[in-house]
Amino acid sequence: MVLLLVMQRAATACLALVLSTCAGANAAAAEETSSRWRLHQSIMTLVSNADKRSFSYESPQPELAQVGVGQGVLFFDGRIEGRKLRGTARAFYRGCPPLPYPVEGELSVDDLTITLHGKAPQADKNCAVVGARDRVLELQRIVTPQRIVTPQGVVTQEKKIKRSTAVRHGPCMSPSDRASDGSRCGKRAASERGGGHPGRK
Repeated sequence: MVLLLVMQRAATACLALVLSTCAGANAAAAEETSSRWRLHQSIMTLVSNADKRSFSYESPQPELAQVGVGQGVLFFDGRIEGRKLRGTARAFYRGCPPLPYPVEGELSVDDLTITLHGKAPQADKNCAVVGARDRVLELQRIVTPQRIVTPQGVVTQEKKIKRSTAVRHGPCMSPSDRASDGSRCGKRAASERGGGHPGRK
């Protein structure tokens, strides 16, 4: 009788532990949200959980697909404090593992743009890091058009993203800069398009 009582209490304790664990997991999952963003021609998924932020590729642009970047590959992970972000981005080269590098930046006041700055590593054909170049990564949030029901029917309103017309200080301030660094204007260099050299064998 005593043994049966002990076993019943042990079973009850185990069940309580399992339920508590499940409840904690469900609460953590409930805090997690996602949104879609664009980086150059790539579509990214941003996962937000408390102060944690991570970007993964949903649909990589062709140059990245050629160097082995596929759906779900992690591009950035870090944290946000206020509107400031800090974390680690990745550069991609054919036949090489992702090369991490620190970045920091901020979220715009309208919550539609994230701009990150960092020095992306440059690798040779043996995946050895041989240098670094400044990178400016501007991610634009993809906003779902709002559907409004009116007496005349359903009207779709697309939220416009207002771009700043202020002069930017950095690369691309002259034609020669545009020729050597296409991160913000003109034709992008291969490393700016995807962090690597798609044509390299």
